Amino acid sequence: MRARDRAFRIAHVATVSHATARLTAHACDVVVLDLALPDSDGISCFAALTPAAGEVPIVVLSCLADEHVAIDAVRRGAQDYLVRGQDDGPALAAALAGAIDRK
Repeated sequence: MRARDRAFRIAHVATVSHATARLTAHACDVVVLDLALPDSDGISCFAALTPAAGEVPIVVLSCLADEHVAIDAVRRGAQDYLVRGQDDGPALAAALAGAIDRK
């Protein structure tokens, strides 16, 4: 199935603590995680959310164009790392679909 054939319903939360609560209360297929949140930033943001996500795939979408952070996130289990502004909607949709399919 191509990514453009899929529809995504999005729930937005602004902090890692809200994301953790959301993941605990509601099932989801994939998490899109920004690494710059009010209560956490950088790779610690990913590390803080990973236990709550369990088997739910995480795609990092960040303003940080840092190759070391990207490699670290993928090594820690992120399905993909995209830099905001460098990827368009179809690339994000493809990353999400691929993450769901791999998990």
